[in-house]
Amino acid sequence: MIIEKHIEKLIEEERYEEALSLCETTNTNNESTYTIKVQHARILHELYRYKEALAILKSFEPSEEALITKAAIIIDWASDHYYGNCEAPPMRDFRICK
Repeated sequence: MIIEKHIEKLIEEERYEEALSLCETTNTNNESTYTIKVQHARILHELYRYKEALAILKSFEPSEEALITKAAIIIDWASDHYYGNCEAPPMRDFRICK
Protein backbone atom coordinates (compact mmCIF):
# COMPACT_ATOMS: atom_id res chain seq x y z
CA MET A 1 0.00 0.00 0.00
CA ILE A 2 2.93 2.35 0.58
CA ILE A 3 3.99 2.14 -3.08
CA GLU A 4 0.44 2.95 -4.20
CA LYS A 5 0.35 6.04 -1.98
CA HIS A 6 3.74 7.17 -3.29
CA ILE A 7 2.61 6.74 -6.90
CA GLU A 8 -0.59 8.69 -6.14
CA LYS A 9 1.45 11.52 -4.62
CA LEU A 10 3.65 11.67 -7.73
CA ILE A 11 0.55 11.78 -9.92
CA GLU A 12 -0.94 14.63 -7.85
CA GLU A 13 2.35 16.53 -8.23
CA GLU A 14 2.26 15.84 -12.00
CA ARG A 15 5.57 14.00 -11.80
CA TYR A 16 4.32 11.48 -14.34
CA GLU A 17 7.68 10.17 -15.56
CA GLU A 18 8.75 9.27 -12.02
CA ALA A 19 5.38 7.67 -11.30
CA LEU A 20 5.55 5.74 -14.58
CA SER A 21 9.01 4.45 -13.70
CA LEU A 22 7.77 3.26 -10.32
CA CYS A 23 4.78 1.49 -11.91
CA GLU A 24 7.03 -0.22 -14.43
CA THR A 25 9.38 -1.32 -11.66
CA THR A 26 6.52 -2.91 -9.72
CA ASN A 27 5.44 -4.71 -12.91
CA THR A 28 8.97 -5.99 -13.52
CA ASN A 29 9.25 -7.23 -9.93
CA ASN A 30 5.76 -8.83 -10.03
CA GLU A 31 4.66 -6.53 -7.20
CA SER A 32 1.94 -4.76 -9.13
CA THR A 33 -1.57 -4.62 -7.67
CA TYR A 34 -4.81 -3.80 -9.44
CA THR A 35 -4.65 -0.29 -7.97
CA ILE A 36 -1.16 0.19 -9.39
CA LYS A 37 -2.41 -1.01 -12.78
CA VAL A 38 -5.16 1.63 -12.71
CA GLN A 39 -2.61 4.25 -11.68
CA HIS A 40 -0.34 3.08 -14.50
CA ALA A 41 -3.19 3.57 -16.99
CA ARG A 42 -3.92 7.04 -15.58
CA ILE A 43 -0.28 8.05 -15.96
CA LEU A 44 -0.13 6.79 -19.53
CA HIS A 45 -3.33 8.72 -20.23
CA GLU A 46 -1.76 11.92 -18.87
CA LEU A 47 1.28 11.31 -21.09
CA TYR A 48 -0.98 10.92 -24.18
CA ARG A 49 -0.07 7.24 -24.50
CA TYR A 50 -3.68 6.18 -24.91
CA LYS A 51 -3.22 2.85 -26.68
CA GLU A 52 -0.96 1.64 -23.87
CA ALA A 53 -3.46 2.83 -21.26
CA LEU A 54 -6.26 1.02 -23.06
CA ALA A 55 -4.19 -2.18 -23.28
CA ILE A 56 -3.70 -2.18 -19.51
CA LEU A 57 -7.39 -1.63 -18.85
CA LYS A 58 -8.39 -4.35 -21.30
CA SER A 59 -6.23 -6.79 -19.31
CA PHE A 60 -8.59 -6.61 -16.32
CA GLU A 61 -10.89 -9.53 -15.67
CA PRO A 62 -14.65 -8.93 -15.84
CA SER A 63 -14.79 -9.53 -12.07
CA GLU A 64 -12.71 -6.37 -11.62
CA GLU A 65 -15.55 -4.21 -12.89
CA ALA A 66 -15.31 -1.82 -9.94
CA LEU A 67 -11.75 -0.93 -10.87
CA ILE A 68 -12.71 -0.51 -14.50
CA THR A 69 -15.50 1.85 -13.44
CA LYS A 70 -12.92 4.03 -11.67
CA ALA A 71 -11.06 4.27 -14.99
CA ALA A 72 -14.17 4.80 -17.14
CA ILE A 73 -13.11 8.19 -18.43
CA ILE A 74 -9.81 6.79 -19.65
CA ILE A 75 -11.52 3.82 -21.25
CA ASP A 76 -14.09 5.98 -23.02
CA TRP A 77 -11.58 8.45 -24.38
CA ALA A 78 -9.00 5.83 -25.31
CA SER A 79 -11.66 3.74 -27.05
CA ASP A 80 -12.93 6.74 -29.01
CA HIS A 81 -9.39 7.64 -30.00
CA TYR A 82 -8.48 4.04 -30.83
CA TYR A 83 -11.48 3.58 -33.08
CA GLY A 84 -11.01 6.97 -34.74
CA ASN A 85 -14.06 8.68 -33.26
CA CYS A 86 -12.02 11.63 -32.03
CA GLU A 87 -8.68 13.23 -32.72
CA ALA A 88 -5.61 12.89 -30.60
CA PRO A 89 -4.92 15.82 -28.30
CA PRO A 90 -2.17 18.24 -29.25
CA MET A 91 1.32 17.06 -28.42
CA ARG A 92 2.96 18.59 -25.41
CA ASP A 93 5.66 21.09 -26.17
CA PHE A 94 9.01 19.34 -25.70
CA ARG A 95 11.18 22.01 -27.31
CA ILE A 96 14.37 22.83 -25.49
CA CYS A 97 14.59 26.49 -24.58
CA LYS A 98 17.93 28.11 -25.17
